[in-house]
Amino acid sequence: MNISSLPIKSIYRYKPFDKLHSTPSFKSGNIEEQNKIKCNTIDVAEFSYSQKSAHVLFHKDNGGTIVFGYYPENYKKLIEQEFVAYQPERISKFGNKKRIIPARPAHYENTYALLPHYHIDKLYSSGKGSGTAAIKNIVAKSVQDAQTKGRVTVDATCIDGKTSPAGFYYKLGFRFVQDDLNSICEDWLANGGNREQAPFLSGMMYLPQENIKHCLNYK
Repeated sequence: MNISSLPIKSIYRYKPFDKLHSTPSFKSGNIEEQNKIKCNTIDVAEFSYSQKSAHVLFHKDNGGTIVFGYYPENYKKLIEQEFVAYQPERISKFGNKKRIIPARPAHYENTYALLPHYHIDKLYSSGKGSGTAAIKNIVAKSVQDAQTKGRVTVDATCIDGKTSPAGFYYKLGFRFVQDDLNSICEDWLANGGNREQAPFLSGMMYLPQENIKHCLNYK
């Protein structure tokens, strides 16, 4: 994909600084080796340098976090595979109640870890389109990075107690790691995707590879 040909209508300045990664739900799998993670601040503005701007804090995660929920194959790597032997049908008793637990065939249980990616920690925006421009720039940076290859994640949580960013990220192409939350957002979008009626959802989201072009061209 040729990033230079994509219509990213914004400018941005990188202001690198060291910051201890403190996102509680997204810690590195190896804390001792984590040390200080290089973060960046992006100030996004239109070419007219108007007051429309956004402040976004993100960092590059070198991977290793154990995967919970669904992530596509290009987001994870297999780190452990455990063989589980056949388990015959059995009866579980609790007081006077009995419950039949069905047999389970022999199988492997796989443990996966996330591959290197960019993670969006916080986004504050004022002015229509400024938040979108900020996210598009991070996605473009990830696409250009040979290690991350367009992988971007975000923990979509409410920070003002009133609204959720889930609808915003869903429109850009991000998807929850829980299918049931994606179904809620899909229904909302099918019914007009009104901002005032956006679902109040929280959870980890990722940008699927097939949605990168949509995100970078979103207006």
